Amino acid sequence: SNCIQQEDFTLSSQPDQNSICRHGNTEYVLQLESILDFSDPVTLNSLDLPAGVSSHFSNNPVTPTDTSKLTLSATNQAAIGSYSIDITGESADRFHSTTVKLGIFSEEPATPELLLPLDGAGDLSLQVKLSWSAVARAATYDVQIASDPNFEQIVEEASGLTQTMY
Repeated sequence: SNCIQQEDFTLSSQPDQNSICRHGNTEYVLQLESILDFSDPVTLNSLDLPAGVSSHFSNNPVTPTDTSKLTLSATNQAAIGSYSIDITGESADRFHSTTVKLGIFSEEPATPELLLPLDGAGDLSLQVKLSWSAVARAATYDVQIASDPNFEQIVEEASGLTQTMY
């Protein structure tokens, strides 16, 4: 039978992958769920951290149905690359794990070049399409449109864009 008949917990992460630059931080929210009213404290641990990376849990131990924020911090000497990091949860008689992915880069991606509209273009319609050059290692793009050159009056913004147009 596939039915669970004893108390237990599950462990998961949101997101399950992140990227950072050297000397940066990133966060994962670890969720513990209870099965059949399991309520024992669960101690969290991070295994297989790359050289130059440290971890911190906001709550530890944590009780199922609660969350703990895992912060990974990279030093300037952190090894560049892609890594799998095992996160474990252990109670007196239960053990579970989940794996998160971490990408470490040497520097932030370059600023994209605006292709359209041309810089300084006038007489544009209110429905202007923006287009910019792709940037190596950029996973997503953020756009801000302001009514002033110092970007103090933001009139439109979007984040998490995966295409080079808005």
